[in-house]
Amino acid sequence: MEQSLLRELQLCELNILKEFIKICDEHGLKYYLGGGTLLGAIRHKGFIPWDDDVDMYMLREDYEKFMEIANECLPSHLRMHNFRNDNEYISYQAVIMDSKFKLKLNHTKDGIDRNAWIDVWPIDKMPGNKIAFTLRKYRILYRRFRYQASVFDTMVDIKKKRPFKEKVLMFFVSNLGVGRHSNPKKMLEKLDKVLKQPIKNSRYYLNGMSVYKFKNMMPVEVYGEGKKYPFEDILVNGPEDYNYFLEKLYGDYMTPPSDKEKNRHNLEITKESDNDEKI
Repeated sequence: MEQSLLRELQLCELNILKEFIKICDEHGLKYYLGGGTLLGAIRHKGFIPWDDDVDMYMLREDYEKFMEIANECLPSHLRMHNFRNDNEYISYQAVIMDSKFKLKLNHTKDGIDRNAWIDVWPIDKMPGNKIAFTLRKYRILYRRFRYQASVFDTMVDIKKKRPFKEKVLMFFVSNLGVGRHSNPKKMLEKLDKVLKQPIKNSRYYLNGMSVYKFKNMMPVEVYGEGKKYPFEDILVNGPEDYNYFLEKLYGDYMTPPSDKEKNRHNLEITKESDNDEKI
């Protein structure tokens, strides 16, 4: 992707982010920078120069409230999609899309046409009791696998480098069809039920559908009430202990990776101008 087009995409996402923050602030909803977006805020004071997405985290209660009000509050060219309100949308996290900016994702077998977006992820509680924790962990992992098998052809990144265990699971799905013909919506509903299970005496928050799996589980105090960090031309709320968060996910996060290790989505921008010519 040309750098100028990547920057245009980033600025589009920044505008979506500003609308998201506006709604959260007006309705008293808590949110946090997450993943590479938090890393960008700390290391670059904005987007990682080669990054092409935005990840926002919300505690489950705030996330559910946002799902209820988002589309009443967003401007007309933006719309929040999740698997509950859009029959064609089969990812777990919600997205806010900009209809004016079109993309093609090339990481899957058939490719995916969609609009520019930001991700909004729910974070859920994990119990402190070791037995309860282990039982919940493997229920979540099982439901993740069943969902991902059901969307193998359309959603799973077949080009991504994976650990041996994941390669074995992908072999069974790809070659033996294990779980491949399940209904994705039903799998999402079952996964949703597990993730939303009420938890008492919670010590951790988990982004249950993160690519980092249980590496993306943090003590509740890491998030805390949050802290404002510079991101491009605005201040955005993020976890109080950003260092713990980023070290756990990325290790030495202040040292940029080599060119071959830079993590990009395989995107093709097909943004249409006012005269419908592709640029």
